[in-house]
Amino acid sequence: MSLPANKGDRLAEIDTPALIVIKPILEKNIEQMKKIMSAFPHVLLRPHLKAHKSSYIARAQAAAGVKAWCCQKLFEAEAILDDFPGMKDLLITNEIVGSRKIERLVKLIQKYPKTTVTILIDNPENCKILNTALAKAGVGPLNVLAEIDVGQERCGVLPASLDLVHLATTVRDLPNLVWKGIQCYQGKLQHVRNYQEKRRLVYDIATKAANSRDTLLQHGHTCSVISGGGTGTFVLEAEAGVHNESQPGSYVFMDADYSCNLGKDGTRQSDFGHSLFIHTTIMSKPLCSRLIVDAGMKAVSLDSGPPIVVMLNANGTFSSFEEDCEYVCGGDEHGIIRITSSTSRLCSLEVGATLQLIPGHCDPTVNMYDFFTIVTDDLVEDIVPIQGRGPGV
Repeated sequence: MSLPANKGDRLAEIDTPALIVIKPILEKNIEQMKKIMSAFPHVLLRPHLKAHKSSYIARAQAAAGVKAWCCQKLFEAEAILDDFPGMKDLLITNEIVGSRKIERLVKLIQKYPKTTVTILIDNPENCKILNTALAKAGVGPLNVLAEIDVGQERCGVLPASLDLVHLATTVRDLPNLVWKGIQCYQGKLQHVRNYQEKRRLVYDIATKAANSRDTLLQHGHTCSVISGGGTGTFVLEAEAGVHNESQPGSYVFMDADYSCNLGKDGTRQSDFGHSLFIHTTIMSKPLCSRLIVDAGMKAVSLDSGPPIVVMLNANGTFSSFEEDCEYVCGGDEHGIIRITSSTSRLCSLEVGATLQLIPGHCDPTVNMYDFFTIVTDDLVEDIVPIQGRGPGV
């Protein structure tokens, strides 16, 4: 597999399409999260690996003091632990179901005995299957959190329900599982634009989490962990005072969708900068008002809207053309940039010039690439693998 660049290459020399990370902005984002979370000592920062799927960035987070992570899929855990075996605390924010996956989970625990692995549960019968598999292999016990459906309408039991109590009672009687608490995550709130509306909705989630905790306590069960939150809501959850773990992931990169969230004053605001870009080449210029680039649906996720077209500067800042053009999907391998301003700098660009795109959604965009090309001051500093990419087995 060929690499998109060599160390020392300039940005313009990188083959396209390529996934670029501006290292100084990445590091600034990681430090900014550390600074923000220092105001909430009751909350453990547990960054989500599903955003970057990379041991390189996990190590950068560890260098800034992060001690616990989470991931969404078993394969992400396998791939990243293989290159970062020193990771001590990893929550898989998903249920592990099916004989092959359970077998892989057992092998993961056996391979990394110094890593505390926790998973989510929502089904008593699957808990019994997990317990039997762990007992047969002679490993464990395995920590578990009950997933609470706080409005996502995916997995999970209802808040403060008898199903939750039954789940905790089932685990209490299984010697190879350890009940730790609950996960209350609501992904639909991450991109609610209006600050006051988002705050109201997050506090509703906190109430559901508190009611679930209290129900467990009333029935003689513990609830030492209440995990959840994301890049769009983590401060509000911390302020609400119920969650004691926070799972932001996209903050390391940011994306076009997150950049549309509004602050208290109703304007676009973010504590984090854009560090992730798709580097793309103008491959055709049929009209002065239309550029064709080599980044289509195989290069940038469009599920959260089109990317923002920009031009990176040598110092990692960028000039945005958000008001000058629109990116339109041209198919799998082509992107169409329709220039809407005749005075835009884009009009002067010719075939062979390069541009950058800020993806609408960073997580699935990262999943399309094998490597991050790490850039500092317009030069390629490193090329690192994205170990956890793939269909998420």
